[in-house]
Amino acid sequence: MHTPRTARHTRATQVLVVALALSAASLASATPANPYFDDIKLASYYIVGDEIVTAGADVTFYRYYSGEGEPPVLTGSASVEHVLAGCPVDASEASHKVYLDRIVVGFDFGSSPASEMTFIYYDASDMLNLEINGERAVFHGFDQVPAELGGVAIENSSVDVHGCGTLVLRGSMTEVRIGGNNLWIDADSKRDPLFQGGGVLFQRGDTDGNGGHDISDPLRVLGFLFAGADPLPCDDAADADDSGTLTISDAVLVLNWLFAGGRSPSSPFGECGADFTRDHLGCLSGGVCD
Repeated sequence: MHTPRTARHTRATQVLVVALALSAASLASATPANPYFDDIKLASYYIVGDEIVTAGADVTFYRYYSGEGEPPVLTGSASVEHVLAGCPVDASEASHKVYLDRIVVGFDFGSSPASEMTFIYYDASDMLNLEINGERAVFHGFDQVPAELGGVAIENSSVDVHGCGTLVLRGSMTEVRIGGNNLWIDADSKRDPLFQGGGVLFQRGDTDGNGGHDISDPLRVLGFLFAGADPLPCDDAADADDSGTLTISDAVLVLNWLFAGGRSPSSPFGECGADFTRDHLGCLSGGVCD
């Protein structure tokens, strides 16, 4: 039976792209990065006034208060480290942490407020600072953290004799600041979808918006990038690695996941959600997520 030339060309393209993905499988990470510190080089050093632009939020370092009513400490520093010193078990030891020495780290969510934020910590400070939505508290130890601050509910748990624990903030947060004079933290957050991407929901990697993931999704990205195909209905969905730009790496990531056991596309994945990242990509339609 004669196979039409266009069909042979399509199959050849699929084989070529899958081969590319399989050859790159060893380079793909199996674990998505933490939205704040994992992309920052270990041993990076910061002082008051320094800023970091991360996927999760704009991060700035501020002056630390050693007591209620006291003037702020003028000098302090922060560094990116690998473990939470002093904790016998660190469930997220693969990710990077920030060590705070007489300094405060602030997370600014701007027009996309966080709805939940989690800090995993090791605390050996004399005094802690916590500020949410402009309201500040200064206190001894996380066991004395207020139950509410800046209109946000606060839950402290998993505290043990080693000073390790988890602090969870729930509520609408435009800015969160936390600091100490001997404090290690890791951080993560969730956003309210109503504030993301103009409220347009989608699934990462589902380029055609049909609610599933198959080889047609990365092929459509490649067609758009290299063959002059029609514009995509949702650039954010095509941005599988959530880098903020559309490149061949987005197609390779999806193919790695489909055929080589690579990591899955970034959030939102597996269910409809909105974009967590400030970038220049948009989404006209999330397909079945609309």
